[in-house]
Amino acid sequence: AVRGPFVLIFALVFAMKKDLLMALIFFVVIPAMAIGMVIIFKSAYPFFEELRKRTDGVNSVVQEELTGIRVIKAFNRQTFAEERFGKVNQAYLKTSLEAIRRILRMGPLMNGMICLCMILVLFFGGWGIDQGKMDPGTLIIFISYTGQILMAVMMISMYVINAIYAVASIHRIFEVIDLVPDQKVPLEAVKEVKDGSVVFDHVVF
Repeated sequence: AVRGPFVLIFALVFAMKKDLLMALIFFVVIPAMAIGMVIIFKSAYPFFEELRKRTDGVNSVVQEELTGIRVIKAFNRQTFAEERFGKVNQAYLKTSLEAIRRILRMGPLMNGMICLCMILVLFFGGWGIDQGKMDPGTLIIFISYTGQILMAVMMISMYVINAIYAVASIHRIFEVIDLVPDQKVPLEAVKEVKDGSVVFDHVVF
């Protein structure tokens, strides 16, 4: 998370010092990558949020059925239990696949932009060498900078993906933490019993 931005910034600075016009390629490609990533993240985030809820649903059903397994067996409700688990599991699977499909769009976007950037660097660098405005060494340096910059962008994007997972999880955690108890303890609640005796009054079957 720290290394990626530093590599990106320093590589851009050195590229601009070496050849400002060639460095403009990065200032076109990188914003395009960033815009694409933001669009993908916005479309994927609701599914990751939903995925956490689906996970809770699966865990809840599994816990209930394992806890009550003796009752399920006693009343011959195995089929019902299996169908119930299968239903929540399929819902989880569907949401999970949709979230993964949306995040996987990141791969073609990143690879496409990397290829586009390399093509532009090679094209304008080759043209500059042909016109005598650039030496081959400078082109090799720019190819190296291109690899460093785009690798840094990919590192940052991976951390952002992890952040999406984390934010969705944090929201689910605080939904539980922030729950208000239904039973409210009165201010003058009895906290100590004098003799500990128990009295049954108007108790009937």
